[in-house]
Amino acid sequence: MASDNQDRPATSADIEAVRAELERLRVVVADLSNRLPSVPLRPTGFSGETPASCRPEELVTLDQIGAIVHRSKRSMERYLVQMPAPRVRGRRGQP
Repeated sequence: MASDNQDRPATSADIEAVRAELERLRVVVADLSNRLPSVPLRPTGFSGETPASCRPEELVTLDQIGAIVHRSKRSMERYLVQMPAPRVRGRRGQP
């Protein structure tokens, strides 16, 4: 037997109950946002992106580069002459 709640159309009492619940939730969200510490999203006087000198260095392998461009490591080895010299010497699969 089907549920009666799904078969009947929404009444004005149902709509008022939903509106009251929505208003209650808005009050709760406003209260929670007031409890958050007021920290600026960006430091004052800061505009734009983080300078490259402040970013941590990110090292990638040929496998990772190949995954980005949908090529295998072997295929990427063809382009080694065009790539910059590695900053960290590889250990051939050893940690």
